[in-house]
Amino acid sequence: MRRGFCAILLALLAASSSGCTSGGPFVIRDASFSAQELCDTGWSIKIEQAGEDSIRTDPPLPVKELLFCNGSVHEFVRVVDLNGYTFYSDDKEPLRFQVDRENGYRYLSGMGHVVDPDGKVTNFLSSGPSPKPEDS
Repeated sequence: MRRGFCAILLALLAASSSGCTSGGPFVIRDASFSAQELCDTGWSIKIEQAGEDSIRTDPPLPVKELLFCNGSVHEFVRVVDLNGYTFYSDDKEPLRFQVDRENGYRYLSGMGHVVDPDGKVTNFLSSGPSPKPEDS
């Protein structure tokens, strides 16, 4: 009886994620991470914190809107605050996300964790194409 209750409780907790999917690949479904209508690319961009409220990209982008072109892949360098989320990325296997117009801001690979605006932590303990995030 107790195991059944624990399983139901865990399922309810997993389903109550704010802005993120549960039970599959981790996706942020927040309008601030939506693909821009003005561009479709497949470029790869490294993102790092440049100051308290700013980021630096490599390659440099002339306007922030280009950061969210559909298909772009973002690789996070160390700790980055972006659109209310904080990405804590492993130095050797950095977190990588892809802007996906149809599915949202999708985790691709890497190790680290993400903290959403409500303080929910999602840990990525292993890298790979079929992520198994662990919620804290």
